[in-house]
Amino acid sequence: YEALRILGAGGFGVTLLARDRFSKGQVAIKSLFTEDLERDAGQVLEEATTLDHIKHRSIIGLRRCGYVDRQNLRRPYLVMEYFPGATLEEHVQSSGPLPFDSALELAVRMAEALEAAHGMKVLHRDIKPANVLIRRDGGSWDVRIIDFG
Repeated sequence: YEALRILGAGGFGVTLLARDRFSKGQVAIKSLFTEDLERDAGQVLEEATTLDHIKHRSIIGLRRCGYVDRQNLRRPYLVMEYFPGATLEEHVQSSGPLPFDSALELAVRMAEALEAAHGMKVLHRDIKPANVLIRRDGGSWDVRIIDFG
């Protein structure tokens, strides 16, 4: 992967926009800070693979996960689908409250995604506008829920 820029940073890691050197497609790579994790990095990666089995359009997709240093199980990472959108929080800050029809459309898409996750026994635990990516796609909204933790 070729790192292009930082997308964000938080308590659990740094997320980079990167280009796959072979396919040339863009991905988001999250490098995890193991010292701030509440559980073992191996458990986090195992939970990430469970999330990958949900396969819902409104949940950010996992492409791969592992350790940069496989031998010593250090520097865990997640390679995820890149979704070029703003967070719901950023959108509301820059454009103001959503009209009712748009808010309803987003809420339905988010509820369907969370229902799919709950059906696989996966809880988000931190659903908030900063963890919802959105963009207009034609006449409708496209949504991705991120940071399942």
